[in-house]
Amino acid sequence: MCIIGVMMNQHPEFPFILAANRDELLERPTKALHLQEGIFFAGKDKQAGGTWLGVSLEGRIAALTNVRRPDQDKSRGRSRGELVPAWLSGNDISQLPFNKYSGFNLLYGTKDQLHYTTNQPAERAVLNEGIYTLSNADLHTAWPKTTFLKQKLKDSIHLQRDELVETLLHALSKSDPWPEKMLPDTGVGMELEKKLSPLNIRMDHYGSRCSSILLIDHQNNVYFKERQLQDPVFDTDIHFRIN
Repeated sequence: MCIIGVMMNQHPEFPFILAANRDELLERPTKALHLQEGIFFAGKDKQAGGTWLGVSLEGRIAALTNVRRPDQDKSRGRSRGELVPAWLSGNDISQLPFNKYSGFNLLYGTKDQLHYTTNQPAERAVLNEGIYTLSNADLHTAWPKTTFLKQKLKDSIHLQRDELVETLLHALSKSDPWPEKMLPDTGVGMELEKKLSPLNIRMDHYGSRCSSILLIDHQNNVYFKERQLQDPVFDTDIHFRIN
């Protein structure tokens, strides 16, 4: 997952709104959004067995991005994708050895309160009201695409459900690169920096694999749409009420 936007307690109908894109190698085997272990809805990375975003029947929420650190050892033994299902399955993930994972950002909690944690360097924060966006740097770092998504979330505050979902999916589909002068220097070189700058990344072997919209209303009704972006393009829609 390479970009996540969350709006909490801003929309009159949906106190929790999440919009996200997952970026990954195009050949990496993946299963689309589905119910796992009778506990939570999420997609699945069939290579390592984890996931990047999900919501449980009890209302637990978690989402993950990698931290872009080309100088970092990527051979650490544990898959970052196990962090999300650990929380969704009811575990206390604060006890996990975060230093055993390559760099990550993790949002986890419920519609009322999310916790943010990262191991690059170790930091924690609590989110409960406002608009937050996160890509492959820390929560406090604004990139052009995170600033763009934050504004689109802000602009959607008064939209009804169907229009809200389509507006956010359209925002996540933005594939134009940003001008070089606006881009960060994350150590990958400006040519690659520019290719990675859109919300919807399109490269030969790597790119945005799916877009996800998660809405939860005041009655705890959950609306979860995942759009697979590779051929064939298709949507998975999940509706349920939190137990």
